[in-house]
Amino acid sequence: MSTPKYTLYSSELCPYAQRARVAALETGFKATEIEIDLTTPREPWYLEINPYGQVPALKLEGEDFVFLESKFVAKYIAELSPKSGLIVDNARDRAHSEFLIHQFDNRVIPAFYKLAYTKDTTKRAEHVAEFDKQLTDFTRYLEKAHASTGAGPFIHGARFTYADLVLGTLLTRLYLAEAFQQGYKLPSRESHPHLARYFEWQDAVLARPSIIATTPDREADTKLASRYVR
Repeated sequence: MSTPKYTLYSSELCPYAQRARVAALETGFKATEIEIDLTTPREPWYLEINPYGQVPALKLEGEDFVFLESKFVAKYIAELSPKSGLIVDNARDRAHSEFLIHQFDNRVIPAFYKLAYTKDTTKRAEHVAEFDKQLTDFTRYLEKAHASTGAGPFIHGARFTYADLVLGTLLTRLYLAEAFQQGYKLPSRESHPHLARYFEWQDAVLARPSIIATTPDREADTKLASRYVR
C-alpha cells in the first residue's frame, strides 16, 4: 500500500497553523507544506480549498475533503501516530484535556487579546485585571489536574500531550502584550506567586523542541500582529 500524500497549507507566522506544524514534528508526519501569505488577501485558488481563508488546511491527495481548523488538523495528525503519546489513553483524561483547551481558548486568550491589541489605554487596568483573573482560574484547573496525574510539568504529568501542543503555540505569543502596551509587564513568578503551577507548565511547554523549532522570529511576528491593534 502506498503512503498517503498530504499537503499542509500553513503560515510560519500563525500560532494556529503552528499547531499542525508542532504535531507533525512530534509524530514524524510528512506533508508538502505550502506557505500562505497572511499579509495579503487570499488568492482565489486557496479560497477554493478553504473558503474561510484561514490556515492551517490539510488535504489528502486524491480526495476532495479538506481538514480545516487548527485543533482538528493537529488532532488528526496526532491520532495518525498513537505511538507518539499525544492522545491520552482514557476518556476521563481526554475530557479533561478538552476542557482545559476550551477554557484557555475561550477565556484566557480573549482576555489576552483585549489587553494586547487595544490602543485605548484608559481600559488597560480593566483588561489587565481580566487577564489576571482568567490566568488564575486556569491555574486552579491545572492544579486539579496536577493532583490527579502526579508530578508535572505538563498537563498530564511528565507526558507532553495534544493539550500542551494546542495551547503551547499561543503561549509563544503572550510577549505581544508587552510589545504593544508600553510599560506593561506580563505576570511573573515574583509578581504572581499564586500562578506557580501555571509557570511550571508554561516553562516546560516553551522549552519543548517542537515548539522552539516552529516559533517564528519575533520581529516578523510582531510586525504582522501589529496590523490587528485597534
